[in-house]
Amino acid sequence: MHRRAAANLAGSSHQRTAHSTTTTHSSQPSLPTGAEPMYSESDESDTESTGHTSHSAEFQELQEEDDDDTPAPSIFSFRSSRDGLNLLRESEGRLFNAQNELYALPADDTEFDRLDKQHLAQLLIVGGLYLPKELVESILAPREGVERAILDLGSGSGSWAIEMANAFPHAQVVGIDLAPTTTKELPPNCRFEFDDFTLGLPHYHHCFDVVHARFIANGVTSFTAIIEEMAQCLRPGGIALLVEADFELLNEHLEPLNAAQDDDDSPNTSWLSRFFMETYETLKQRGSDIDGSRNIGTLIRDCTLLENCGKQTLYTNVGPWLRGTWSQNPHETLVIRRRILEGSNPTEQERYDRIGELLRSDLLELGDSFKPLLLSEGYFPDVVNQILDNMKKELNDSNFHSYIQWHFAWGTRRIETTTGLDEESLEYSSGESSPASGSAGLPPETNDDEGLSTPFSGMSIDDQSQYSL
Repeated sequence: MHRRAAANLAGSSHQRTAHSTTTTHSSQPSLPTGAEPMYSESDESDTESTGHTSHSAEFQELQEEDDDDTPAPSIFSFRSSRDGLNLLRESEGRLFNAQNELYALPADDTEFDRLDKQHLAQLLIVGGLYLPKELVESILAPREGVERAILDLGSGSGSWAIEMANAFPHAQVVGIDLAPTTTKELPPNCRFEFDDFTLGLPHYHHCFDVVHARFIANGVTSFTAIIEEMAQCLRPGGIALLVEADFELLNEHLEPLNAAQDDDDSPNTSWLSRFFMETYETLKQRGSDIDGSRNIGTLIRDCTLLENCGKQTLYTNVGPWLRGTWSQNPHETLVIRRRILEGSNPTEQERYDRIGELLRSDLLELGDSFKPLLLSEGYFPDVVNQILDNMKKELNDSNFHSYIQWHFAWGTRRIETTTGLDEESLEYSSGESSPASGSAGLPPETNDDEGLSTPFSGMSIDDQSQYSL
């Protein structure tokens, strides 16, 4: 079930709760050139609301219309006293979005903290906010008479959008999420919107220079459709950027780790791989395009609106086992982030160790984030607890060595879009090298995903495994 409920957040700070009544607002950034307001509703002033009347029907019945006084495409300002009950729901003690039942991860501060760790790990993996660096920077370069615009789909905790707004102060940045962050102070050129981008964004077609989507697989039914919509939102020459994680876990020799069963301690088995496998199967059965996540390079190339397509697959260590010893000084996280954003790289040892520790912490929390999904889909609590407990023991074991794969893909909007293009007419490059590539000590990136592939092709778990240990 999907409900189109768009709300705008600009320079606001809110407590994320279904019953909080405190909100503050500042002025909203202007629209990207060509965008029109999508929703309009006369609203009371931003004072504390004491009622909790449901607005669900109003959200569903909103019609597209122009509003001369409102520069934002979605003019609802989020007020948790009024909207929290409509945009968020509670399950197993966690808050979730209430618009799109397919997206299975929480939308609370605990989850946003995990996403911030994941974001910092990506900064370290890529050496910045995006790949390919030179192409993105050339597209976003200031140009007289042109206001640059960036769209972040599935903005989550907001870190990527906020840091892009700081990095490109001449650009307007819009983040769209089913339940975006409401607790962070925003730069004046950044705003977030509550919306379901899987329903289409026709009001944003031809409006952006960069459209970015990272780790959205569990909330979409078709990457082909999402890539098409991303391309539609681009101006000619603009770039679409996709980043996804692979559910197939690899050992230190870059071979697939088999999913552990019961108390099986056979070589090359892993409870983390078991968790990934069960989650993958559950999401796939619910309709998520999980297989598309590892094939984004092929799918973005197949979009006839895009050209100059490229892809990379990078491998990163889980846990600080690859090199050196992680220091527990939390100040180092801020120092490394500052170095990256200022254009200077941390040392190799700092980078490997921080990547490993951040990903280990991220995965420890990811198990708890997916737990409500597994329970809601019929897994017995003792089975879920068995998997998660063993997975956490494994992640905290210094002898457990594994790699995660990250897939990056991009393509630019054709200056003159034509039809009937064959595959040979698309330029398909491997892109530039990354500081996380093999030359820096990590395993090399690969570009070999010709054709569509699925993880766990060599593994099988008894169909009743979720119901018995």
